[in-house]
Amino acid sequence: RGDAGHNGIKSIIEQLGTKEFRRLRIGIEPGEGIILDTADFVLRRFSSDEQKKLTTVFSHLDSEIKSIL
Repeated sequence: RGDAGHNGIKSIIEQLGTKEFRRLRIGIEPGEGIILDTADFVLRRFSSDEQKKLTTVFSHLDSEIKSIL
């Protein structure tokens, strides 16, 4: 696996000296028919519906992180 253009991951790879580490990825999707610049999309505030979904996402992340550890 590589950094896929993500500078944060690139920095981690450089610091660890390897690409071999576990990752949890959360994807982004603006929704059907919505065209936004990626930076504008990821930097905007969450809608109230998105905020509600985060509770579920964080719950799943908690379980995954515990299983990795």
